[in-house]
Amino acid sequence: AVKEGDPNQQTDIIEEVCRVTDKQAEMEIIHLAQDIWGHKVVLAMLQGTRHKHIHNILKASILCKQDELLENEFAARVFKAIKTEFHNKVSGNYPNPKFH
Repeated sequence: AVKEGDPNQQTDIIEEVCRVTDKQAEMEIIHLAQDIWGHKVVLAMLQGTRHKHIHNILKASILCKQDELLENEFAARVFKAIKTEFHNKVSGNYPNPKFH
């Protein structure tokens, strides 16, 4: 659903894992990023989001906890993907945007 879903499905999924309720201390995205298999889901979300706004919410949700996550090997892979995307945009090596 993350890669193949329509933009509304992608938005719903990403908003769900980036939301913090009164009973949660952390966003689900943080737990996913630290997990051996969950970080692959986060990477798929980063690659597959079609709405720039939702893509930015996803990145911001991860980056706001970077101090806590950098020590985790799986979360480090997520950070590397975000940094690579940023570097490619800045250097002009970024493929045509797929955002609508």
